[in-house]
Amino acid sequence: MDFSCDWSFEFLLSPLIIIALVLSLLWTAEVMRNVGNLTVSRVISLYYLRGMQSNTQFCFQRAMTLNLGSACLGSLFVPAIEALRIVARGLNLLEGEDEFMFSCAHCCLNIMDSIFRYGNGWAYVQIAVYGKVL
Repeated sequence: MDFSCDWSFEFLLSPLIIIALVLSLLWTAEVMRNVGNLTVSRVISLYYLRGMQSNTQFCFQRAMTLNLGSACLGSLFVPAIEALRIVARGLNLLEGEDEFMFSCAHCCLNIMDSIFRYGNGWAYVQIAVYGKVL
């Protein structure tokens, strides 16, 4: 008996598919971390702002239903902006002969710094406490 297949599994080993799977895994881990941040922020804010002992399961359900979209969007945008900021800082530290590239890197670094300066570092806390949306 011949158990050979007519097609192969070469498409599974494609580097693009592997990169896509790794990025998907990293995004999923970031979403889970942000849902944890939302849950803990909600429990603590209910205790300190309203004096209520809150059920953690209730806060987790709220994070998974009402705030999941904000956690997913934040997980998509924040690491991308941080990666661009790191690349711009790295290029800004290098010195070379190509002044145009380094002036662009300096401009990108200023843009990323202004995003972080005017952006809110406590976004997930505000989403959990006040129900704001990203």
